[in-house]
Amino acid sequence: MDGDRIKLGRALVRAAGPLVVVDHKGDLVATWPYRDIPHAAVCGATGGGKTSMLRFIAVDLLRSPGHRALVLADGKGGNSFMAFQGLPGVLGVANGQEQVTDVIVETHREMRRRLDTLDRARQQAHASRQRPTYATPTELHCWVDEYMAWILQVPDKRGVGGRRHMLRLLVEMGLLGREVNVRMLLAMQRPDAKSVDVGLPGPLKAQLKCRIAATGVMGMDSLEARMLFDDDSYANKVPSRTGGGLVKIGRHEVPFVVPWIADPTAPDTSDADRAAAWRVLERR
Repeated sequence: MDGDRIKLGRALVRAAGPLVVVDHKGDLVATWPYRDIPHAAVCGATGGGKTSMLRFIAVDLLRSPGHRALVLADGKGGNSFMAFQGLPGVLGVANGQEQVTDVIVETHREMRRRLDTLDRARQQAHASRQRPTYATPTELHCWVDEYMAWILQVPDKRGVGGRRHMLRLLVEMGLLGREVNVRMLLAMQRPDAKSVDVGLPGPLKAQLKCRIAATGVMGMDSLEARMLFDDDSYANKVPSRTGGGLVKIGRHEVPFVVPWIADPTAPDTSDADRAAAWRVLERR
């Protein structure tokens, strides 16, 4: 990685707030409140910085005030989050189709348990005409990197564990999770795959309120942009700079440079980058 990008990534990791949205010079142009958004989609070409962005956000969330629990899953089986295994606040690191499926099922089950608790508190408050005795639960972040690689491996069968069933669980998490502090993030190279009739179904895409395009040198073409952002012209605004992208929250959009944290468990990571990454992770 070039020196400017390394410098930028380290500076952002030291920052007190979510200063992710910066221009190519490293100057802050907007703040992206990823700590507060319920759900997000990250899309971009291979090598565009998606996983690096997720590592940065995970470090920042773990160091932020308040109580958060993260479940980090790699749908391709590359184990991109192994370095986070065992860190305080990380419930688990999943790797591959079966483990990711289990993570989704368990997260959905936890969401339903929280919703039942909230419902009982509301019923009790209605009966007593008093304030609900309900303690807001800890934020539970469920992330799936390489989402498409995972969902394409899920068996296309009817019933529990099938692809339609898993998509239904994700849609329900998107619709209901925010109310009980369950948050979801999906990252992928392509937001759709018409040839196999799977990708981001409309109801799920509608719940991914924050859409981030993390692109490589070639960026996304207009078709890919339309599939994720429902906007043909959106791709033309994405900078054609390695590690660049465009964040869109509602109508607000601004280009940024992806902060960078190396994977210290990858064999091809240099000794210097590996040492720097471990220092970041251990400085929670």
